[in-house]
Amino acid sequence: MAKPPVKPKSQLSAKPPAEGKGQVIPQQTVDLLNHRLGINVSTDNPDRIMAVMGSMTRSRSVSPYTSADMLQEYKDKGFPWLVDKVVETIDAENSHRQKMESILVDREQNRLDRAQYGALIIAVLGVAGCLIAGYLGVPKSICIAVALLAIGGPSGANIASRLVDHFDRKND
Repeated sequence: MAKPPVKPKSQLSAKPPAEGKGQVIPQQTVDLLNHRLGINVSTDNPDRIMAVMGSMTRSRSVSPYTSADMLQEYKDKGFPWLVDKVVETIDAENSHRQKMESILVDREQNRLDRAQYGALIIAVLGVAGCLIAGYLGVPKSICIAVALLAIGGPSGANIASRLVDHFDRKND
């Protein structure tokens, strides 16, 4: 889903826009910015607002583990055993995910290998068939076309079908 166009920093406002300029920020968002980030949308410089918001988005962790503050909250609220359980669960999920990714990669590689062997067999049989057909008197142009299709695979077949279609339209 595409993001809406970004308004210039100078148009941010908590107050209703004057003379059709600016953008109204919902009061709930203004309260959240003020409470959580210490940003006063009405009085702060737009450059400062963007800098604070940018630093908040850049400081997010990509760690799979729950933050230390949240784990401490579990302990403080009387669930000290829950901290170890959360970490064990996250480790088990990571291990399972890595195992599944390894299985998927192995299966994908096997599938690609089988496709390569199949293409080799088709190419060898196609060329051998063309040699035999040429020896038996089939026109060389047909043998060459079939050999190219056997070696070229789907790309060669696509090109050949477009050429045939092009020449059929010229003859109509």
